[in-house]
Amino acid sequence: MSAMPAMPAKPPMPAMLTLYKTSRGRVNYWEAWKRDTKLWVHTGLLGHYGRITKQPMKGRETEAAAVKRYAALARADGYAPIPDDDLRDLVVQYPNALAGAADPMDIREEFYALLNERLGWIGNGTCLGGDAETTVMNMRCRVVDPALATKPLVADLRKTKKITGVVIAARVGRSGSVLWPAAGGTKFSLRR
Repeated sequence: MSAMPAMPAKPPMPAMLTLYKTSRGRVNYWEAWKRDTKLWVHTGLLGHYGRITKQPMKGRETEAAAVKRYAALARADGYAPIPDDDLRDLVVQYPNALAGAADPMDIREEFYALLNERLGWIGNGTCLGGDAETTVMNMRCRVVDPALATKPLVADLRKTKKITGVVIAARVGRSGSVLWPAAGGTKFSLRR
C-alpha cells in the first residue's frame, strides 16, 4: 500500500456527490466538490487512490449546480449512486483507546478524521463517528466494500501507531464478521 498522498481535506457535505459504476466486475467511483473556484472531480477504482481533475465552473454557478452538471456526464457514462441500504456497516473498535484520556472527544475526533479521510480518498464510504464514553471506542463507518476498506485503514493505523488492540469488523446487529486481525479466533461484539 502506498503512502497517503498529500491532498487537502475533503469538504463537508452538502454539495459533494459520489457515484459508482461496475464494469467487468470492478467498481469505479466518481465524486465531485468545489474547491476555490474550480470543481474537483475525483475518479478511480474502489479501494484505491484515484486522480483529481479540476473542472471550470460557469460564471456565478453554484457548487450544487456545477456538481449536478458534471454528474450528468458521469450518469450518462453509467455511474449512479449506491442506495444507503446497499452500504455496509464497518466498525473499528479500539479497546482502551480512552483510558486515561483528558478529553475523550479529542481522541474520537482524531480517529474520525483518520478513518473518514482514508475512506474518502479510496472512494469507499465515510466514517459516521463513534462513541467516546468508555474505555472502548467504537467508530462506525458506512462503506461500499468492507474488505477493500480494511487493508488501507490498517495501514494508516500502523503508520500512526494506533493499531494495538484494534478490531475491524463488518457489523451485523451487535456482532459482526472480524476482518482484522486476520489470525482468527478474534471475537467481536459492540461493547463499552
